[in-house]
Amino acid sequence: MDPRLEQKLHINRRQFFGKCATGIGTAALASILSAEASASAGVDPLIEKLTHFAPKAKRVIYLFQSGAPSQLDLFDHKPQMDKLFDQDLPDSVRMGQRLTGMTSGQARFPVAPSIFKFTKHGQSGQEISELLPHIATCADDICMIRSLHTTQFNHHPGQLMMQCGDPHFGLPTVGSWVTYGLGSENQDLPGFVVMAAADEAELMHMVATAARIDDRPSALRYPRGEGVGVELPERGVPLEIGKGRVVREGTAVAILSFGARLAECLKAAEELAARGLSTTVADARFAKPLDTDLVRRLAQDHEVMITIEEGSIGGFAAHVFQFLATEGLLDNGLKIRPMTLPDRFIAHGTPQGMYEDAGLTVADIVNTALATLGSNSAMADLRA
Repeated sequence: MDPRLEQKLHINRRQFFGKCATGIGTAALASILSAEASASAGVDPLIEKLTHFAPKAKRVIYLFQSGAPSQLDLFDHKPQMDKLFDQDLPDSVRMGQRLTGMTSGQARFPVAPSIFKFTKHGQSGQEISELLPHIATCADDICMIRSLHTTQFNHHPGQLMMQCGDPHFGLPTVGSWVTYGLGSENQDLPGFVVMAAADEAELMHMVATAARIDDRPSALRYPRGEGVGVELPERGVPLEIGKGRVVREGTAVAILSFGARLAECLKAAEELAARGLSTTVADARFAKPLDTDLVRRLAQDHEVMITIEEGSIGGFAAHVFQFLATEGLLDNGLKIRPMTLPDRFIAHGTPQGMYEDAGLTVADIVNTALATLGSNSAMADLRA
């Protein structure tokens, strides 16, 4: 066995807990940060903290420019590559690393240096490409770190490595630890605002909302495919943070949508109404912070509650379940069903075809509501 691989098989307790990001690690973190433990100790783990140096910065702008030109063309000059131009990449560099899908058909792997000119700038003598003339004027004000390296050769794992130091999902990212280290007025970790647009007009409002937010990180999901055809406003209007909306009132079934399935939820509500089942449809708009007033009202006023999202298990529905369980809103017979993307591979295709494969169509929503009510005698009364 390769001694490097053999070494990876030996794992100590610290490494074991560190790698269990979605298992024991999550449980441990939840235990450490539990509200009950914090309350009993009188300490909020996310309270804003004093640093060991007097703070000067009031804001941090973090730009992760995925898709930008290679660092070899911007600020990481490799003059030795000029000398090796068109020579085959040495085995000592690849070290048996497998090929990617984009390069698997290449007959050879020649060295290709940057075609752009590099010049030293400032008192520090930083070598910066001609592609960055303005950055070059700030050479002495920039901390350039060139010592980082990785074994990852594909874009997506490389992005994860940059954010959290591991090519797999589940570990805290830079933003999480900065928030935890410096503190936040938000009780969530990290202190993000997370939005998902139901249609093209909502997307305009959420872009305006993100532009208005200047005291915490924010993110919004840009929906795939075409819009649903709603009338567009002249300008987006910032939304009230953490507040959803009810778009259809009913009494028996509540459908809480997060993201671009809202139009299908409304069609499902029409079909359920035709079967005698009065249905409320709400657009959550925000996953963080969650509109707990809206969730509470839906839970208290309906027999069945369905959440639907274009996300995987452990996303928006998990936040809703956590709130309902903590507040005791599951103790009085509420029937709740989450509709998420299944935990399996979904082949590329048209959006509609992929939704059908995932079980997130109008028919799936209707069937979920009917199946949930099917064991309850109230269903007969509602249809009568």
